[in-house]
Amino acid sequence: MTAAFSSHAPALGTVTVHPTPTTPAPAALAHDLLRALGKPLFPTADEARVWADHTKRAWNAAGAWITAMAIDHVIVTRAHHVTVRNWRNLLALQRDTGTRPTLLLHGPSPGHVPTTLRDITHRVVHDVGSAQAHLRATRSPATRGARPGPSCVLVPRETEPWLALPPPSKGTPAPVPRGPRRPCPADPQAHVPPRPGRRPTSDEYVAIHRVQGRVAHPHHAAAIALMATMGNDLDELRRVSGNDVSRCASTVVVHERAHRRCRAYPVSEWARPLLSAARVYNRLEGHSDDASLFHLLPSERAAIAESIALCRLRLRTGRDRAATPVDDTRSRR
Repeated sequence: MTAAFSSHAPALGTVTVHPTPTTPAPAALAHDLLRALGKPLFPTADEARVWADHTKRAWNAAGAWITAMAIDHVIVTRAHHVTVRNWRNLLALQRDTGTRPTLLLHGPSPGHVPTTLRDITHRVVHDVGSAQAHLRATRSPATRGARPGPSCVLVPRETEPWLALPPPSKGTPAPVPRGPRRPCPADPQAHVPPRPGRRPTSDEYVAIHRVQGRVAHPHHAAAIALMATMGNDLDELRRVSGNDVSRCASTVVVHERAHRRCRAYPVSEWARPLLSAARVYNRLEGHSDDASLFHLLPSERAAIAESIALCRLRLRTGRDRAATPVDDTRSRR
């Protein structure tokens, strides 16, 4: 067990999951995995109803973060208590993300294991020494003594100050088509910034850690990050598809309804993994990159509002951002 805990190093691509004992909820192991990734759940009524208690969505959220964070090794302790359904969920996670699961059994092997692993290439280690050697091979000396979970306590306090972030970016005009052609040909790759943007302010650093450590749903975290840095509201973000995000998630194009004032926005470096995770989550949910990236249900909007309050952020979006739209008249000539 000590070797497994010592191997936990998300920054180096390895997470150790310590399953919550005697928890019958089908999504419980996915919740444990999210906590190990530094995405603890603060479930509100809306959040739980929308996704946290939905097994498939919870596992897809974990898979999205695993891909965005480049996690290639997931260690699960006490796997003899893991249900056959969750063994299959772990194997599906391997298939969808390419991560390598290591399951540690501290008791008798469940009877379903031979059947579950029958068509899966795997290796079984029976002695403690070989198991420890396997785990040491994935462990960095700098991570000895680490424990699963977030690196700092991010539970909000009543005395925690609310943050008002700097004015959001106004973006730059994106090329628009002549006439009513669809889809809009604005290419986010054409607006990739040539150099890194400015460094975040101290308040932005605090906001970054709050969003990254308190919002576990990839869509919700990415939406809040874009609202904070770009000033777009949720109605505007609905018009963003996976194809409107550049390959490295450094630029996103937000469309105007008539496609005459579409704008390209640079994405802050801290928001890029969140946006990448949202795009992966969309794919795991079975949506194509042509589909809206933020196709949010009314209950999800309520969950996002609650998450913004949980992060103690004051966001200026929509009309409140006081951005002057730029009309690209050259495209109409």
